[in-house]
Amino acid sequence: MKSASWSIMIVLVFISWPGPGLSEEGQPSQLTIEQAVGLALKQSPQIRGADFEIAAFDAQRKIARSRFGPVLQLELRALFYNAPPSIGGGSMSEEDLAGLQQLAGTDPFDNAMIQMFNGLPSMFESEKYDFNTTVRVVQPLTQLYAIYHGYKLSELGVDVAQVAKTRAEDDLAYRVRETCLRILQVQAGVRALEQAEQTVAVHVERAGHFLDSGLIGRNDVLQAKARLAGLRGDLLAARHGAKLARANLAMLLAMPADSQIEVTEPSLNLDTHQSLSLAKAQALAAAQRPELQELNLRMNQADHGVKAAWSGHIPQVSAIAMYQHNEGSLMKPPAWTGGLMLTWNVWEWGATHYGIEAAEANRMRVATAKEELIRGIQLQVHSAWLKIQESRERIEIVKTELTQAEEQLRIEQELYEQQQNTSTDVLDAQSRLTGALVKRDSAQYEYMIALAALHKALGRREAMFGGPE
Repeated sequence: MKSASWSIMIVLVFISWPGPGLSEEGQPSQLTIEQAVGLALKQSPQIRGADFEIAAFDAQRKIARSRFGPVLQLELRALFYNAPPSIGGGSMSEEDLAGLQQLAGTDPFDNAMIQMFNGLPSMFESEKYDFNTTVRVVQPLTQLYAIYHGYKLSELGVDVAQVAKTRAEDDLAYRVRETCLRILQVQAGVRALEQAEQTVAVHVERAGHFLDSGLIGRNDVLQAKARLAGLRGDLLAARHGAKLARANLAMLLAMPADSQIEVTEPSLNLDTHQSLSLAKAQALAAAQRPELQELNLRMNQADHGVKAAWSGHIPQVSAIAMYQHNEGSLMKPPAWTGGLMLTWNVWEWGATHYGIEAAEANRMRVATAKEELIRGIQLQVHSAWLKIQESRERIEIVKTELTQAEEQLRIEQELYEQQQNTSTDVLDAQSRLTGALVKRDSAQYEYMIALAALHKALGRREAMFGGPE
């Protein structure tokens, strides 16, 4: 494969990968991968947003907890009348009184009652106002069943939000690790192209001397110069790809896109996870993945949701204690009142029944999502585990390929010095060496990226490539 093809591959690989450290006075920041992870977790707006979400769910939990206790209600009422209310008939007009007397006729009893009733108002008149103050304490009783399950729903909501934050932190940590490794990978590709450029430049100079001596034709020199120009163009594109990769890392770290970030090279350990079997890896993931923990919590929420929905069949009984104070009214209520209040929706067109059906369907939906997630996690672990095995084997293969490419270039260069081959032979050998260098570095970084993917698939949170200083 030609060096141009390898350099283009490098640029295309890294152009799409996202990607901390603070710089002072424009000097590059030197960061280990785990330092970058720590900085990203500290500065990420997404993680801060998760903290706010936890606080919001915790406030909902406190609201639900407050419903266990009695409610204290205060009611104030002030009414004003254009005339004092009364029980008697003194407020009747003369026409109304004459009408009653006409109906009574000469009956002595009816007339006596009319006269007595007409004289009552002066004795039983109210004031022209009515001031009433009521203090009421209501303690729910049977409603405590629904209140309890509502509280558990809110309490589990806090736990779900905390696990969701953990999941977001794990995702961000993996993205930062992968992006740092991609940066190092593309930088290794740039170094391979720089080495190839230097070798081809020396070859162009030597070919020029041979041309001047009449040992080779002009076409050989033109081929070498064309290959050198192509390498320089590819090197320029690769360097821009490295800058873009750093800008992606700066974005993950909530830093300006033009921040100068240098990632420290991690050590390569091919023995990492070598003794970890696939079955053990999948078992660890099932026990540690935050996504499964989140769905287990949501399953508990769904169970409490079903029980809360059943509370609609229970009569609502509340204990009530009430104190009233009244001024201005003829009929003053007693000051203290206590008792029980029962409310029961006897018929509501099946609303409670359908609510239970909806809650049970939601529980089944969560159970189904959990089954699907378990299969997805097993596949993720399997994929990362196989990638590690493949990368290990590939590293050993490309080491041999690199040794052979170096020896072939040495031989072709010696033959060229002896005028026993052409520039094309030398340049092709150089292309093969460049490709072997790229494949070696790519395989090493792909191995470390696979390790990071397995680390995430297992739900592990400890540092991978050395902790911060």
